[in-house]
Amino acid sequence: MRVYVGVPDGSWYRFLAARPHLPEVNFWMPGGGRRRMADGAPFAFKLHKADGGGIVGGGLFAGSLEMPVSDAWWVYGEGNGVASLEEMRASVGRYRAAPIEADEDPAIGCVLLRDVFFVEPERS
Repeated sequence: MRVYVGVPDGSWYRFLAARPHLPEVNFWMPGGGRRRMADGAPFAFKLHKADGGGIVGGGLFAGSLEMPVSDAWWVYGEGNGVASLEEMRASVGRYRAAPIEADEDPAIGCVLLRDVFFVEPERS
């Protein structure tokens, strides 16, 4: 069985770990694109070393698509790992070569995950 691993932003992890009631989350990719995986494939979250490293959760693949930032916010809301569209735009902008302009609504890749769970990172 193949397990996919994504490396989330530490704030994305902390925000969503505090909201275990969300039925689906969006592991977004600022550069756009889609991922091809089998429905229900396991997907793990591994933090950056600066955020503590290690596997801190996961979920099951539910689909992948590309859509504008505003549509991703409208459809998934807090499931994007932020509290508002403004925070989403700022977060996506941090991972691009240039911040998002006021009149820009860039496409992002969306990896949709269900049955998501989070665990505390191990402290060594």
